[in-house]
Amino acid sequence: MTSKTFTTTSTDRGLENKQPIPTETVEEWYEVNADFITEEFEQLKFKKLHATLLNHMPQNPCSILDIGSGSGRDAAGLAELGHKVIAVEPSNALRARAQLLHQHSRISWVDDKLPELKAVRKLGQHYDVIFVSAVWMHLPYHERQPSFERILGLLKRKGLLYITLRHGPYEVVEGFWDIPDEELVKLIREYGLAEIEQSTEDDLLNRPDVTWTRFVLRNFNDHLSLN
Repeated sequence: MTSKTFTTTSTDRGLENKQPIPTETVEEWYEVNADFITEEFEQLKFKKLHATLLNHMPQNPCSILDIGSGSGRDAAGLAELGHKVIAVEPSNALRARAQLLHQHSRISWVDDKLPELKAVRKLGQHYDVIFVSAVWMHLPYHERQPSFERILGLLKRKGLLYITLRHGPYEVVEGFWDIPDEELVKLIREYGLAEIEQSTEDDLLNRPDVTWTRFVLRNFNDHLSLN
């Protein structure tokens, strides 16, 4: 049964006196601004930010694929709950900082990205939960359906898929897309996933006119032969 909640959350104070350095591409932006991004990400509390997902997480330890793990905040939060996490981050600078900040025995760090996830596929694993937070906005239109299929090929039957969509203005134009909820909903229906919960929330970094839609989905398909 689908449950939809639309809530407004309180905002946390942002980095008021600091600004990221402009770059020409999103890849450069993450490398050049790794310190700024890490500080920004780490000021947010994992359990507050992802309460929508945590309401549906398995109680027992499970396997989680965190795609686009950034500063490692979420991977660490999941590991602290007892889960084993494969943390995927393509930015060398961000991944290096994450590994220093979050040295946890239940986290394995991987250099990889959508839509191919070549290194992840070589591990030969399937996951109880796949975590895709603040990542979908970096995928151009032609990569979104292949990425969705790739993710489903790695997700166990009855596993959870968590995707967040950012809406509103961006610090960088190149490499960021404001993707409508309806586009993702179409993919969800096309591939037969069950929508467990959808929530719309204000931005906890207090960025003007930015909101987030969070989807918690259940997979009832057998593994797709896409790996």
